Amino acid sequence: MEAEQKLLKLEEKLNLAIKNIKTKFVNTRVKARRFKVGVLILGVAITVILGLEDLAYGKEIGLILSGILTVLAGIDTLYNYYSKSVQEHDYYLRLTNLLNDIEYFKTGIEPDNYDVDKVNSFYIEFKSIRTDFHGQRIETVKNSFEVRNSK
Repeated sequence: MEAEQKLLKLEEKLNLAIKNIKTKFVNTRVKARRFKVGVLILGVAITVILGLEDLAYGKEIGLILSGILTVLAGIDTLYNYYSKSVQEHDYYLRLTNLLNDIEYFKTGIEPDNYDVDKVNSFYIEFKSIRTDFHGQRIETVKNSFEVRNSK
């Protein structure tokens, strides 16, 4: 009975973590792509505008767009959306794999016969996945600030 209750509690935690990170990594990935495409389009627009000789106020427009490009590139460097989306996706996959392992473990076994040591090993794996993810996030933030402060 103890193993069954522990496993149910762990499954609740896993399902909640999976639900929360899934929407987060999708949103972060969209932000990463938008920033990359925005910077690319803005860079092309600046090049074209500065290349046109007949355009009135072309240099001024190019200068303003160049400033906007610098701000966007700085925000992208600071928040590092691409790296965060990769980390979040990895976290999501590891959590879902653990949940699948638990489902496989439960197949064909009566809840009263669950091995407590095996259930505890699932919990230890959950903590390890969570700790690894948060450690990666801390490193990403540190790296973002080191890059920003080194300029």
